[in-house]
Amino acid sequence: MYYKLEPGNETYEKLKDTVEKCKAIDAEAKEVAKELGFSAHGKQLGVMAGGISCMESAEKPEGYKTVGKAWQNLIYPKASQKEALEKINALPVMTYDEFNDSIGFRMQFIGLTQYKSFGVMKLDGMFIIEVADACTYNPAEGMVEILASEYKSLKDSIPQSVEAP
Repeated sequence: MYYKLEPGNETYEKLKDTVEKCKAIDAEAKEVAKELGFSAHGKQLGVMAGGISCMESAEKPEGYKTVGKAWQNLIYPKASQKEALEKINALPVMTYDEFNDSIGFRMQFIGLTQYKSFGVMKLDGMFIIEVADACTYNPAEGMVEILASEYKSLKDSIPQSVEAP
């Protein structure tokens, strides 16, 4: 299911605020990773945005342990790295429920598949939203259902250099 959401209603403002909060939370995690000396990190597991579950490093610095597969070059501070862990643990996160509340979507299990969230992109002052067809969803106020062809056309109009919200 595809929707567009234009300005001028409460749903738009709520989604806009949520997307901006996601970006700010992720930026804060990126800054902490940078302070710790790493240019790339993975968000905390089980949340929509924020936190740090790992950082990328070709070499394992003293006081860090390998997480994930060895070829991934992912590390995380050991318990002895109290200052680094305090910074990581203090990071804000956004849960899937908080993100989904912006348009009234609910996490769903259908068969063996879990649908944690919806897809969203911002362009020309409006949002385009994708909800998996298998999901049960009633659009929030202001959301207009569009055809897949219109969604694809709008999505394709976004320059590749634009960051997703």
